[in-house]
Amino acid sequence: MGELERLRADLYAAVRNACLEEARELADGEPDLPLPTEAAIDEFSRWISTSAAPVANMRLAPQTQPFALGASRLIAAPDMPDRLAWPSHNGQPLAFLAQIDLSTLPGGIDWPVPRRGWIYFFLGTTTGSIEEGDPDASPNRTLFFNGDRPELRPRQLPQGITVPNEFKRAVPYSVSFELGLSVPMGNAGEIDTPWYQVPGMDGLDLGDLLLDRTPQIIPEDKSRMFGLPRNDQINDAQVEAASTMAEYAAATARKSLLERMMAPFRTPKPQPGPEQEAKHWCSLLSIGYIPDQFRWGDAQTYRVLVDERKARAGDFSQTFIYVSD
Repeated sequence: MGELERLRADLYAAVRNACLEEARELADGEPDLPLPTEAAIDEFSRWISTSAAPVANMRLAPQTQPFALGASRLIAAPDMPDRLAWPSHNGQPLAFLAQIDLSTLPGGIDWPVPRRGWIYFFLGTTTGSIEEGDPDASPNRTLFFNGDRPELRPRQLPQGITVPNEFKRAVPYSVSFELGLSVPMGNAGEIDTPWYQVPGMDGLDLGDLLLDRTPQIIPEDKSRMFGLPRNDQINDAQVEAASTMAEYAAATARKSLLERMMAPFRTPKPQPGPEQEAKHWCSLLSIGYIPDQFRWGDAQTYRVLVDERKARAGDFSQTFIYVSD
């Protein structure tokens, strides 16, 4: 049994046992209470374990010594090849947020990125704090280098960087990864909503049972690569990303003079709508709330989404950022 299969089996067993035990205790106290059957609990446990997606959970540690060349990190300064320019927006250099060495991701998983290379995350601000949206809403850029380690050079931070308030006091962190599972969840107030699709499971308070008790039956690491985006019926992050970035791409597209001249005489090709494109948008990076270090909203999480089709080809030019629980 591989590591991913073992994690799924462990999740199935833990969820099933917790639900069965809770149902028995409630039945002993209130015999007339409508509770899920053992078959319903088994179906729910199997669904949540098979629906879970692999995730590369970050293990963060404050770094006081210089980083090894190319090592994954938060803050500090990146190691980049000379040919990769430091990104800026309207002439203002962006703040460095993270460097990820893709070769250190847990093996044996088809991650939606190249198997080797480095991804660099930069983030700026026009108002002091970050705003959700396209690469220019809160200026953010994601760069990719697929060359060799000897081409990397430690970079000095350029003058004129304005660091967003959210991580102005953050210290450097080293980053390592551990394979985990990401289960379907909603956003604030809707976290356990996706779990009640199995008839009869509404007899249990699944959010309290599986998330809020100690130890957690379903732990969720806030700082991670990949995993399932948080969605709910009110604010579907994938649809919002697809819609926003389609508008951004159209607004920033560079068309030749001939294309502009011929446009009025051509019948536009039908384009897939945001609902169809949403399935291609995946979670790329999440950084959780760390007191006095990374202060995203009210103890929330900073998240970056990307079109998986482009990410697999090493294209991270269009990313969508948002902050949520």
